[in-house]
Amino acid sequence: IIDKSVTITGINNPILDASNQGTGITVRAADVIIEGLSVKNIPVSFMVDNAGIRIEKTKKVIIRNNKLDNCFFAIYLSNSDDCIVTGNTVTSHSESESYSGNGIHLWKCNRIDVENNIVSGHRDGIYFEFVTNSKILNNLSEKNLRYGLHFMFSEGNSYIRNIFRENGAGVAVK
Repeated sequence: IIDKSVTITGINNPILDASNQGTGITVRAADVIIEGLSVKNIPVSFMVDNAGIRIEKTKKVIIRNNKLDNCFFAIYLSNSDDCIVTGNTVTSHSESESYSGNGIHLWKCNRIDVENNIVSGHRDGIYFEFVTNSKILNNLSEKNLRYGLHFMFSEGNSYIRNIFRENGAGVAVK
């Protein structure tokens, strides 16, 4: 749990292996940068949204150039503002929708930039619910079980030059 402003920079992608025990990193402080890490083996849970990197009730967090593999939810932002998620490679090997989470998941967020990420093998590649004034730019979302991009109850967002291919379906708008 990160509860103060800090920059974590991994050299040569050091591995944080959660060994299927829960969430990898939880950020609850503003002005945090996490970059250059490999996070893996975040377990499926029907009670808790376990994530490789979870951002909760904060602002100005940057998640940059990380590799996340075999994570129930890979990058999860909840009730946060003014964050950047960029240059991450997010992969999973999900076989059923009910046993998989989303690659990049945002809930009740404002002014988030989601740029230049590669997301594959999740339920939904990129998922937004109650997200406003955000930018989704130059992402590749492929081979996800359900949607490449799924957004609900979200407005004022820009979706520019994203590629969605070989997903269950392309984009869902509700």
